[in-house]
Amino acid sequence: MTNTQLIDSATIIRSKDYMELGISSGESSVFFLFGLIPITNPLNMDYALSEAVQKIPGGKSLIKVKYWQETHLFFPVGTVSVLKVKGTVIGSPSTGQNEAGKR
Repeated sequence: MTNTQLIDSATIIRSKDYMELGISSGESSVFFLFGLIPITNPLNMDYALSEAVQKIPGGKSLIKVKYWQETHLFFPVGTVSVLKVKGTVIGSPSTGQNEAGKR
């Protein structure tokens, strides 16, 4: 059974001047040999968040973030723990035609 957590945003958002670009997800995982010895890099929330943001062009951060951890058993070899995140990717608002022409 997994326990889903919810946070407002991945980073501090100081303005409401942003566009919601779409929903995305990311993950980080670690493999434990025989369920005890970590073989790969540890779980990394920053990696999972950045993976989700990078999937949508122009993405800067994530809001309405849900995250949870799953454990998968591969008997008798070991287990894999997976940290998953899902949220709404935001980016800078589009520049208007008047602003685009100014340099």
